[in-house]
Amino acid sequence: MAKLLFILLLPFVLLVAQPMRIGNETNQRRVVIAPQVANSESKVSSESKKGSPYASIEVPKEFLLKQNYPNPFNPSTVIEFGVPSDMWVSLKVFNVLGREVATLVNERLSAGFYTHNFDASGLPSGLYFYKLQSGDYSKTMKMTVMK
Repeated sequence: MAKLLFILLLPFVLLVAQPMRIGNETNQRRVVIAPQVANSESKVSSESKKGSPYASIEVPKEFLLKQNYPNPFNPSTVIEFGVPSDMWVSLKVFNVLGREVATLVNERLSAGFYTHNFDASGLPSGLYFYKLQSGDYSKTMKMTVMK
């Protein structure tokens, strides 16, 4: 009976779930935490002292790096990515000359989907690239800062 009630209430819970701001830095990640259908517990794992992200319940089958939004942006944008298993992940931003201008993530992450807010207020207008690396996986995408 409890599982049936939980399944009936799940759509409502997902509708009212709001993204959480973790920490007080502008470059912190936000992830919506949804209840787990299998056993009605939420999976929450914190990876570092500074308010590292909470992994979402769903786990991607393969790596995923989405296009940032909004794009072009001023001064901040959102970058979403997925990690299929627990592993070391690096997410860095480079300018058009290939110089690293920011390291957004450089830590071991649990499997799940992540959202990172990138604040480019200290960077000049122009084209930038963000690169997700982990093990043998590497993907680069471009974004535009307009001031």
